[in-house]
Amino acid sequence: MIIKESFFKKILQFIFFAALASPLIVDTRLFFPYVTASGLFFRITTAFLFFGWLIFVIKFPKNRPRLNLLLVAFGVYMLALLAAVLFSQSRFLSFWGDAERMMGYWGMLHLFILFLAGSTLFREEKEKRALLHFFLAVSSVVAIYGLFQKIGWAPLQEGFSRIQSTLGNSSYLGAYLIFGLFFSAYFFFKNYKNTASRLIFGGAFSIQALAIFFSGTRAVFLGCAFGAVFILAVLLVKSKNRHAKKTALAGLILFFIFYGFIYLNSEKSWMPAKAYVQRITQISLRDATFQQRLMAWNWGLKGFLERPVLGWGPENFAEPFNKHFEAKYYNFATEEYFKRAHNFVVEHLATAGVFGLAAYFFFLSSVFYFIVKKFKQNRDSVYLAFFGGLFVAYLGQSLFMFDMLPSLLGFLVFLLAIDLPKAPAENQRAISEISLAPLLVLALAVFGFYLNNFILQPYRAIKDVVTGQILLVQNNYRGMDYIKRATQYGTFVDLDIRSGAANNIYNFYLVGGQKEKRTEDIEFAVNLYKKNLQAAPNDTYYNYKIAEILNMRYAVNLDERFRDEAAMYIQKSINTSPSRARVYYIQVENLLFAGDFDQAVKVASYAVSLNERLGESWWELAKVYYLKQDFPSVKKYVLKAFETNYYLSEKTLKDLELVFEPYASKENQIEYFELFSKDYDLKNYIYDSSLANLYYEMGNKEEAVFHARRAAELNPAIKDQVEKFIQKVEAF
Repeated sequence: MIIKESFFKKILQFIFFAALASPLIVDTRLFFPYVTASGLFFRITTAFLFFGWLIFVIKFPKNRPRLNLLLVAFGVYMLALLAAVLFSQSRFLSFWGDAERMMGYWGMLHLFILFLAGSTLFREEKEKRALLHFFLAVSSVVAIYGLFQKIGWAPLQEGFSRIQSTLGNSSYLGAYLIFGLFFSAYFFFKNYKNTASRLIFGGAFSIQALAIFFSGTRAVFLGCAFGAVFILAVLLVKSKNRHAKKTALAGLILFFIFYGFIYLNSEKSWMPAKAYVQRITQISLRDATFQQRLMAWNWGLKGFLERPVLGWGPENFAEPFNKHFEAKYYNFATEEYFKRAHNFVVEHLATAGVFGLAAYFFFLSSVFYFIVKKFKQNRDSVYLAFFGGLFVAYLGQSLFMFDMLPSLLGFLVFLLAIDLPKAPAENQRAISEISLAPLLVLALAVFGFYLNNFILQPYRAIKDVVTGQILLVQNNYRGMDYIKRATQYGTFVDLDIRSGAANNIYNFYLVGGQKEKRTEDIEFAVNLYKKNLQAAPNDTYYNYKIAEILNMRYAVNLDERFRDEAAMYIQKSINTSPSRARVYYIQVENLLFAGDFDQAVKVASYAVSLNERLGESWWELAKVYYLKQDFPSVKKYVLKAFETNYYLSEKTLKDLELVFEPYASKENQIEYFELFSKDYDLKNYIYDSSLANLYYEMGNKEEAVFHARRAAELNPAIKDQVEKFIQKVEAF
C-alpha cells in the first residue's frame, strides 16, 4: 500500500481536530449527558488518532517525537501521577476516574497521547496557526450556543440562570472560553492592519467575552483580570512601538477606572446585567462559596500532612475532605461531598503529595521557559503579552477551580502553540519497504478491542441503567432487568453504574414501590454498594448508603440481622467522617428500630451539638421526642428548627397539629399558623389571611396589615378585599 506522507499527515490532523470538537458532543441518554458524552467521544477519537499516528511515525521516522524540556516535563508529571495512583487509597478510582468527571489517570493518559501526537503533527508555524484557528472556531460555536441560551433561543437547564452551553456547567464553560478569548485577542492584534481579520477575530473575541460574562464564573473573571493586567504591563515594558506603549498605559489606567466605576455602581438600579456585574465586583472572603473552599483547602492540607509523599491518590480528594470534615460547613452549603479541592496546589498536595506538586511545578516552569525562549527568538512582544497573559489567566482561575476536559483541551492547544518548531531529524528518511497492510490490520484489531471494551461497553452500560431507572416506575420487572444488565458489563464506570442503580431502587421503594419484590430488589441494591466498597473501602458515602438501605430492608420484615448490619456500616461511616451530622440521623433511625429511645435522644442531641445552626438536626431530635410522645419537647425543637430557617412541608406541619394545639387559644393558633407563613414557597394565602384576622382581633395592627399584604401577594384575586381590610384595620 502506497500512501503519501503529506496526505497521511493531513488525515491525522483532521482526526486531531475531531478530538478538539469534543466539547460540542452531548447525549441526553447518559447519566451525565455533557461530560460523559464528550469524554467518550474524545477518547475514541484520540485512540483512533494514536493507532494511525503510530503507523505514521513507523513509516516516516522523521516525524517521530524528539525530546525537549516540555515533553520531558509532561512525562515526569505523568510518572508522578502514576506513582500516586499505585499507592492510592482507591486505585480503581484513581486510574479510571468516574463518569461525572471522566478524568482519572486514564483520562490524563489520553491527553498526554494527544499532546505527543500533536507535537509531531503541528510543527510548522502555519500548522500551529491552523490548530489555533480550529480551536477558536469550536470555542466560538460553544460560546454562541451559550448566548442563544441567554436570549432564549436554546434550552437552559431547569433551575439555572447562568449559561452553560454544551458543557452543562457554567464554571466549565468559563474556564474553557478563556483560551478562545486570548487566542482571538492575539490574532486580532497580530493582524490589526487587515480589516477582514479584525472583523473575524474581533467578533470572536466579543462572542467569547460575552459568553464568559454570562457564565458568571468569578474565578474566570479574576483570571482574566490577572491576564489583562499582564498583557498591558508587558506591552508597556517590552513593546518597541511607542503607540503600543501609550495604548497599554492608557489601557491599564482605564482598566482600573472601569473596575472602580462598576464596583461603586454595581448596586444601582440602572446598571445593566446587574446580577452578573455583581458577580465581578462582589468577591468577598465572607462569601459562602469562598468559605466552603477555604474549609476544603484546610482539610485537604491536613490530609497532605498525613500522606505527604504521594498523597491519597488522584480522584481521592474526598478521603481527606471526609475525614477532616467539620459541621460548620453546613452554614454555607447543603452539598456535603467535595470531590475536588478547587485549587490546583491543594489538589496536588492532597492527592499526589509533594512529588506530584513538584512534578506539576516543573511542568509549569517548562511552559514559562518555552514562552520566554520563543519570545527571545522572535522578539515578538505581542506573542509574549498574550500567551504569557493566557498562562497567567489560566493559573489565576486554577486557584479557585479544577480542570475538566474542555479546559484541558484548551491548555493542550496552548502547549502545542508555544512548543518550538523542530527541524526534521537527520538521516531519517521514509522507510519505503515497510508495508502498511499488516500494520493496519494489527492497529485495527487493537483499536477494535479498545472500542468495544472502553467505549461501547461503558456506553451501553450507562444507557441501560438510565433506561432501567425510567422503566422502574412504569414496569418494575423490565426496569430491574435493564438495571441488572447494566451492572454486568464490567466497565470503568461501574462505580457510577452501581451507585446510580442502587439509589434509584432505594428511592423507588421509599415512596411505595412494588411491595412483593422489595425484599429481593433492596438486597440487590445493598450488594451493589458493597461491591463499590471493595474498590473504595473507606468511602464515607458508600458506607452511609449501605446503612440507609439496610435500615429500609429491616423495616420490610423486622429481621434483626439487617438492623445490626446497618449499625456496623453506620459506625464505619462515622469512623471515616466523625463530624458529618447526617450520618447520625441514620444512626438515630437504627436505634429507634431497636427501641432504644434514650440512646436515640443522645445521638440526635449530639448531631445538634455539631452545629446548632443546622435546622435539620433540630428536626431529627424533634422526631425522636414525637415517637416518645413528649409533645412539649417536640414543639420546642420544631421552633428551634424554624429559627434556623429550616421549614417543614405543609403536610408535616398539619401532622403536628396535636403538638401545637392551635385551637386551644388564639395565641396557640397564631404560633401554629406562623410556621406555615414563614415558608413563602408554600404559596398558600389562607394562612396569612387567617393570621391577619387573628392579629386584628388581638389588636396588633402592624402584623395584621403585614400578613394581609402577604396574602394578597400570594393570591392577587383577593387584592380588593385586602385593601378594604387594611382600611378597616387602620381606622380601628
